[in-house]
Amino acid sequence: MRPAAVEPASCQTQFPIDAELCARARDELIRVLESRDQKRAARFDVFADAVFRTKFQRIGRIVVATLTSIGFAICAASLAIYSYGGWWQRPELPLMVVLAALGSFAWFVVPSLSERLYLRTAGFRERLLAWSTRYSAATCQKAADRIMKFASAIAPYEAQYSLVDTTLQSVRVKNGTSTLAWKRDLDAYRAKGLSVSGETMTVIFRRTGSLLPSACILHRDPAWIRGVLAQFEIPIRIHGQDV
Repeated sequence: MRPAAVEPASCQTQFPIDAELCARARDELIRVLESRDQKRAARFDVFADAVFRTKFQRIGRIVVATLTSIGFAICAASLAIYSYGGWWQRPELPLMVVLAALGSFAWFVVPSLSERLYLRTAGFRERLLAWSTRYSAATCQKAADRIMKFASAIAPYEAQYSLVDTTLQSVRVKNGTSTLAWKRDLDAYRAKGLSVSGETMTVIFRRTGSLLPSACILHRDPAWIRGVLAQFEIPIRIHGQDV
């Protein structure tokens, strides 16, 4: 879902940031990161069900066909190079018949064997997915803590965001002192970037498949940053709807 474009009232916005807003933003950021990571894991599971099993069968058949062809080539070369006795006395002929029988049998049996192997590993894949979910939760919490660490440490302060040409700048104002926190060229996110916007924060990802954001914008009202992102045609997804 893409919200309607909202034109920013100006090229700059400023508002107070306190510890309560930082805590809410951290919790919301954790949920966003967990949601994206869980969807990545779900896509892998679908990939395993739909593609990995088919590749097992295809690779197995390729191996069978390759080995059978090599055997046939060796037997044919032996028949052509070495000439002794009659055709009915050559051991290569029955060997070629055996190879043909084994190859045909394996061609139809390999898919069944690969299917059984895939089904027998279902428990292992479920345990792996459960471990991945637990690991993901811990990893996302650490990532959110790292992203919010400095903002939480100096709160309360004034957050100032400004758009200079194509560059979005974040400035923190504390005790009358302004400090540049970061700046990002939004043109770099126009083609392949993605943003996820919530009630207290908006994050920008360099690519749609990225797990960690390149920038995190705290806010009390998301209208300004959503309008800026809409101007640069960066897709916006609303957290809780279609992350």
